Amino acid sequence: MKKYTLKDLKPVSKPTDLIKKQPEKYLSNIDSPGNEIASGILNDALTLGANEVQIKRVNGWIIISADIAWFRSNLDASQDISHVFDKFIAIPEKCVNSFRTEILVFTFSKACFVNENGKVTSIKGNYPSVDILNAINGTLPFVIGFKC
Repeated sequence: MKKYTLKDLKPVSKPTDLIKKQPEKYLSNIDSPGNEIASGILNDALTLGANEVQIKRVNGWIIISADIAWFRSNLDASQDISHVFDKFIAIPEKCVNSFRTEILVFTFSKACFVNENGKVTSIKGNYPSVDILNAINGTLPFVIGFKC
């Protein structure tokens, strides 16, 4: 068996490209990933301290809302929230070698956004339409929405 050294390791410049090359390593259903990704986000939110999490579908979008901003966990308050979506971020509270699901949202969605207490930030694709914004009005204060 070959012995590997540090010289054998190559840094990944874009983790999303790595995921796209072998999506079956990250999702069991690559043809319809929305439910699996939503389940992962729900699990992450609960693991990172949310007490209440809701999921709903609106016009092809999946909307996950919670009582806390779980997506800011382990981040410096000044960091742009989009950084959570384009890299592997460990979630050791869950299990060894696990990573947060937001990168899968970014990789497999056509569009995604975050809502923090009424402030909507588009992360990828088109800004959510009025019907989507109306649907998140009155939900829990912290939301990730995505459309695969």
